[in-house]
Amino acid sequence: MSPPARCLLLLLLLLLLLLLLGASAAGAGGPRLARLRYDLWRTDSPGRVDRHSLRLVVASGTAFYDVMLLAANLSRAYRFEAEMVNGAKYVNSIGGRTKNEEQKKHWMFYKLQSAPNPAKPPPDILLTPKGINGVFVSDRDIYLFWFKNVTWA
Repeated sequence: MSPPARCLLLLLLLLLLLLLLGASAAGAGGPRLARLRYDLWRTDSPGRVDRHSLRLVVASGTAFYDVMLLAANLSRAYRFEAEMVNGAKYVNSIGGRTKNEEQKKHWMFYKLQSAPNPAKPPPDILLTPKGINGVFVSDRDIYLFWFKNVTWA
């Protein structure tokens, strides 16, 4: 079995185990589950946003990097590449869209309070201050990766 297939199988088995134990274990102080939403927005042309959304269930406290690995195994649109910078993992590419310094296009990572709406884009104050390995999920979290033009102040 190939390493990616083995990883997918292990993640799915872990998820199944967590789902089976969730109701009884949560009441007994066992692992708590986090139901979360993970959205992708790609702005390739002005006024047009290509959107994808997944709802996932993982153990509360899971690093978002591991959520991304699970999502990448569930949907091609979520396959990604990241690099380590000063101990933090930052995303370079998702779903075949790679950051482009010349065009000032980057993947920006937001933690939101409600479902994202392209008519009311999230403000930059909601950008996560950490890399994907330093963000840990909780129940009902909502995350957005948005591929957009960025001008640095």
